[in-house]
Amino acid sequence: MNRKILTTKNSSKRFLQRRDYSLYYEVTGKGPAIIFIHGLGGNFLSWWQQIPYFANHFTCVTFSQRGFFLSTKGVKELDPSTLAADLAFLIESLRLPQVSIIAQSMGGISGLEYTLQNPSRVMGLIMAGSIGSFYDPKLKLLFENIDKKRDALIKRGVHPAAGERMANENPPLHFLYQKIDALNSRNDKKLLRRKIISFQFKKIVPEELSRIATPIFCISGEEDIVTPTQAVKLFASFLPNTKLRIIKKAGHSVYFEKPEIFNRLVGKILLNDFQ
Repeated sequence: MNRKILTTKNSSKRFLQRRDYSLYYEVTGKGPAIIFIHGLGGNFLSWWQQIPYFANHFTCVTFSQRGFFLSTKGVKELDPSTLAADLAFLIESLRLPQVSIIAQSMGGISGLEYTLQNPSRVMGLIMAGSIGSFYDPKLKLLFENIDKKRDALIKRGVHPAAGERMANENPPLHFLYQKIDALNSRNDKKLLRRKIISFQFKKIVPEELSRIATPIFCISGEEDIVTPTQAVKLFASFLPNTKLRIIKKAGHSVYFEKPEIFNRLVGKILLNDFQ
């Protein structure tokens, strides 16, 4: 993709008021719309390596999910079951007739549920390090040892969603990941994470996935300890219109760790598979 220099003048920045909280969002570029949805360790800033790449060909919408910097969360505790409604509110408010969605980790919860609820509005969905709100009994075994691996990394000062490779091979990038995450300090992220991994809220079962006609492209880092590749493979196996790409020598946040690979791959998907 040919790219021009982007500045802050190329973006519009606004808040959307929704009941007792507000959602912060930015719109950059022109063309078909892409919604970027961050994960538990991110916010709208997480996509700093994607927006300059895609904004010359697409209308790029980044936003912070409720409670994440700079959005507010209201009086209630954050709950993963409310995320899809916020995404729908954003898309309706921006009057976007159709969108492509790029969802990372927790962002896949709202991305997948919105796609199920609004199949004609979604041209395609990219699930990066995510199985969204999918549930299958086999997942419990696949996620069994995550907490031990996660705690071991944290003790060594490694952000689990960044991964050991990023921390060792690119310390400045790992530091930036930690700083972006730290901006979300107003949230009880431990509680939200427990809700996400408990599967208690999950309701999308294999039979529902098998009815999704929307193209869904799954991306997984082979060293991902947050959403293991085997879980992504299981998720993808029930999708009738999907492709799976496993990125070698990458952890949970491929978009952040390997942006050149991620951007080139996603660009081809958007131009070839979703048009």
